[in-house]
Amino acid sequence: MTESDLDQVVLLEQKNFSRPWSRKSFLEMLSSGDAIFLAAVPEEDADRVLGYCGLLQSLDTGDITNVSVDPEQRGKRIGTCLLEELIRRSSRQGVRKIFLEVRRGNVPANHLYESHGFRQVGIRKQYYADPVEDARVLCRDEEEEN
Repeated sequence: MTESDLDQVVLLEQKNFSRPWSRKSFLEMLSSGDAIFLAAVPEEDADRVLGYCGLLQSLDTGDITNVSVDPEQRGKRIGTCLLEELIRRSSRQGVRKIFLEVRRGNVPANHLYESHGFRQVGIRKQYYADPVEDARVLCRDEEEEN
């Protein structure tokens, strides 16, 4: 992801989340040396972002901060490709455990994460708003995957 992607990323963020990140938040993360942010951009339309994801690294641990796909593009494996590339890149940078929160009721996202080795390690009660919902805390431990 580059700064030129941010207008599209912010639009997707606003479309998909009840408490979206601001452009400034994305810009700060992009300029951080401890973050990996990826955007899915079609070759034929480089100005269009189909999805994006991000991870913040602290030593050998990563926290996935965002995974989002344009609702019109879902079901095309964009989220899968983004997640797999995020796992590869973070592993190359020394990340051994990856954590994330996901809405308990988000069945497609839960399935995606579980199919990539994420396991529930906790619950955050009433973590999400609009609507209020618990978050499942998931973790992927690279040592358990090998």
